[in-house]
Amino acid sequence: MAYALGIEAEGYDLNPAMVVVAKAKTLGRNVYPSLISLLDDICAKADDVCDISANDPLANWFGRQSASAIRSIEKSIFSLLIRRDGYTGLGRLTCLSSVSALAAFFFVALFRAIR
Repeated sequence: MAYALGIEAEGYDLNPAMVVVAKAKTLGRNVYPSLISLLDDICAKADDVCDISANDPLANWFGRQSASAIRSIEKSIFSLLIRRDGYTGLGRLTCLSSVSALAAFFFVALFRAIR
């Protein structure tokens, strides 16, 4: 709400996923026309097969092929919108300040699609 009113504020949450959700809500409407072309880039980059380890938590909920597709999309969002020099995974970032509202938007879209 503070962001919408133009007030500078800081927020904290114990759950890192909720930090990403809050950041996604700050995405400005002026970015909306670019979302489709960014989604096309994310999907094109996500076509690469992503190997998952046997102990990947997604493997507990999804089949290997589905878990691999989800990780591939996550990796694509990460490398296009957060850090090009190396994929560490959203859960391994030491600070969520490097996640832009745009990246957060696509991660929340992925979260919701999975859910």
